[in-house]
Amino acid sequence: QIITLKCPAAMVWNSLGDSKSNSFLVGSPLDLFPCATSSLPMPPGSNNTYIRSQLKISEQQIIARSIAAEAHWSSDKCQQSTAGYVMSKVLKVLDMLDQHNFDIVDGTYNMDSLYTRIFSITNSKEAGEAPIGD
Repeated sequence: QIITLKCPAAMVWNSLGDSKSNSFLVGSPLDLFPCATSSLPMPPGSNNTYIRSQLKISEQQIIARSIAAEAHWSSDKCQQSTAGYVMSKVLKVLDMLDQHNFDIVDGTYNMDSLYTRIFSITNSKEAGEAPIGD
């Protein structure tokens, strides 16, 4: 409960890339709890009602930040600006680098395929395509 209050960023959902991460590294620590932290038992105290309300506020912030993290922190409105477009491109390239397995060299995981994947998205603006799409 104290981590939820003092460091809610530690509870935000994350993904390290499907091909590299172990299943226990994907998600949020809150996924391991049987219930919300605001529903967990607390020692008796006069401030419990206030603490539970603060926990619920933190939980809502964690949910909102987790949704933003899952969407790569970039809203559609942000992508309409030049800075948002560049940020979206950088995030997409970082995602590709995270997903690439540098320990294996085969038809799927090689530098040529990585180069092609990265530069195909960076050249999409010149080709008149939509900024970044899946």
